[in-house]
Amino acid sequence: MYKLIAIAALVASAAWGVADFAVAAGASSPSGAYAYIGYPNDGQVVPANKPFR
Repeated sequence: MYKLIAIAALVASAAWGVADFAVAAGASSPSGAYAYIGYPNDGQVVPANKPFR
């Protein structure tokens, strides 16, 4: 019984991870968007989709 519950929880967790990854992979910033960076560069604002230093 506990094995079935553990397997169901594992399958649900894997499905959630796959769905989360699919949403994140399709998300991109619109042109001209800016990203706010928190700690350690608190308050820095940079163009989105660009590397920062």
